[in-house]
Amino acid sequence: MIVLRENLYPLVYRLYNENTAFFPLIAAVILREQEGIVYCDHLEEPKRFYIEHKFGFSQVFGLENEEFDLDLKKYLLIDKDFKVQKVRLYTPIHPRFLMGSEHENIRSERQRFVLKHISSDQYSDIQLKNGMTLNIKVLSKPEVELVDNEFKISKRFWRDKNDFVNNSLAAVGWIDGEPVSICYAAAIARGLAEIDVLTSHEYRKLGIGKRVVQAFIQYCLSKNIQPVWDCFTNNAGSMALSFSVGFVRENDPYKFYTINK
Repeated sequence: MIVLRENLYPLVYRLYNENTAFFPLIAAVILREQEGIVYCDHLEEPKRFYIEHKFGFSQVFGLENEEFDLDLKKYLLIDKDFKVQKVRLYTPIHPRFLMGSEHENIRSERQRFVLKHISSDQYSDIQLKNGMTLNIKVLSKPEVELVDNEFKISKRFWRDKNDFVNNSLAAVGWIDGEPVSICYAAAIARGLAEIDVLTSHEYRKLGIGKRVVQAFIQYCLSKNIQPVWDCFTNNAGSMALSFSVGFVRENDPYKFYTINK
């Protein structure tokens, strides 16, 4: 595998944009909006690619190339030469070296959802069943330290706290001045926002996550951005939450590999 030349990133994005399995996190690396690396099969006319986000999400796409895939197998499974603690590999297109039964222990399924129904609820002060008041608002710079102390996510996908505040479109739920839930875009590309949502452990099962996700959806739509949802099929909570806020399955589940260092 060869590291892609900087001047070829626009070409690769054009190719990726035509790919049926399009993930904003992967596109954000190719667009140089988030950190990561792109490997290719040839320097001059690359046709096979492996993209790896700094958080470990990755994808193979392009025309089959046996030599490239052998190098990729060595990189992922033998040398484990990646810098992240684990690679999270989307595989709508299956490298052959991962298809054997010996890799069943690292294989799982994920499901992509698209938004179909939109809630018309308003999000100012919401009275919860336990008597607490939930306030939901868009994250601002003065609040990012409090939010990051609670959830520690500002650098998970974005470059720094300013990048996170400016580009993640985060909606935050607050109770008594403390952040208790957040829904934000892990990445945005081609007008699609990849949802991530977190709720503090002691505030779960109160309907807070649902309210914050609904507010995030409305904020995205106000900017002509379409939120998308993606989760493991065995994550019953995430699956149920996606349905409750108006998402439906886009296609069948796809294979996913988690490869530890």
